[in-house]
Amino acid sequence: MDSLLIVNLENKKIPEELLEFLNQNYKAYKAYTDKQIINVLNHTFIDLFLVIASSINDKIIALLQEVKAERHDLLPVIISLPEINEHHQSLAFQQRILYLTEYPLNFDHLKKDLASVSRMLPVTSDKIITLSGRQYEKDYLVKKIRYVERTREKHLEVFYEEEDGEISNEDFFFKKSLKEFICRYGLERHIIQVNQSFLVNPRFIRHIDKSDKTSLKAVLSTGERLDIGKTYYKKIKKGEDSDAK
Repeated sequence: MDSLLIVNLENKKIPEELLEFLNQNYKAYKAYTDKQIINVLNHTFIDLFLVIASSINDKIIALLQEVKAERHDLLPVIISLPEINEHHQSLAFQQRILYLTEYPLNFDHLKKDLASVSRMLPVTSDKIITLSGRQYEKDYLVKKIRYVERTREKHLEVFYEEEDGEISNEDFFFKKSLKEFICRYGLERHIIQVNQSFLVNPRFIRHIDKSDKTSLKAVLSTGERLDIGKTYYKKIKKGEDSDAK
């Protein structure tokens, strides 16, 4: 049975029906203070966070970053908010929070989201994939892949951070869609599609630039700026798969 931590720092009322469902399907823990959260994390491996909050604030983000750094993988998170505004959506995108849901909780919707998350296999950040280049096969540590670009028909180019920090790139043959690439190598929780030509590792996204109302940009830690298609952004912020071309 998966373990779930309900983080409820604002002590909001949670419907009894929901609590009953959680207790039946998860080994559920509740935390109302930082001290309680730390105590649970020190003694239990948590598979899923359910955060009840009025906003995605710096405190919650710091907590998620600390837990992810300690566990070395991507922690599935559902955050319930009174209103899902653009600021929350941007923060969710950057933190790779899988779901946002409105509060008061819609039990049926949340139940569906929780069931979807629980079916995801835990994936560590030490995952390695093997790709066939022009002359040879090469192993790639997924967490070091910055992005993958569709450079031309039937070809993709992977941009990769080497051990010395230098960025290398390699062209390889792949005739199917970007979505098929994600599925074939099991990268659903590691790589996100931002437009018809690019897959990006969210670890390298510094922030989302929305200063230009006509376009969205993913600004990478290197300063590179990649267009984000509005269709993909809407799906990403909901934790859904993109319909790759």
